Amino acid sequence: MESSMRLARAAGILEGEGYFALRANGTTPVIRCQMTDEDTVKELFDLFGGRVYSYPPQQVHHKPSWLWQLQGEQARQVMVDLRPFLFERRGAAVDAVLRVAGPLHEARVLREEALVKAVEAYRSGQGTIRKVAADHNVAYSTLKRRLAGPQLNNMRACRN
Repeated sequence: MESSMRLARAAGILEGEGYFALRANGTTPVIRCQMTDEDTVKELFDLFGGRVYSYPPQQVHHKPSWLWQLQGEQARQVMVDLRPFLFERRGAAVDAVLRVAGPLHEARVLREEALVKAVEAYRSGQGTIRKVAADHNVAYSTLKRRLAGPQLNNMRACRN
């Protein structure tokens, strides 16, 4: 199926059964869709990734349900891609999320770019970690962690 047709189909599903919002932290975009049609939920997973959870019936006469969830940067990008296909109410929900998540995304991109430049500057001998961090407006501890590489980060993950 053509990509734009798959997006339009997903938008239709999410228009009826979807949820577009920010997580409780107020900054992380999230998309959810819960329904009793497992194949439809798995189609969203196949198209966008994320996670799928199954829930047993709440009462004897109910069917099991499945929840698809996508959050973070992936959810923000999916919202941007789906926005042209959404009607007014869901579109307004997406717009509200993107007003917050869009600038946060841009800020993260700028911070990452500054960090990459700081690493390059330090490795080319332009000063101490502290001086380079100050010159590039990045946190000293963040630069130090990035320079240490994955070994330090893996050790920290094992301790927690």
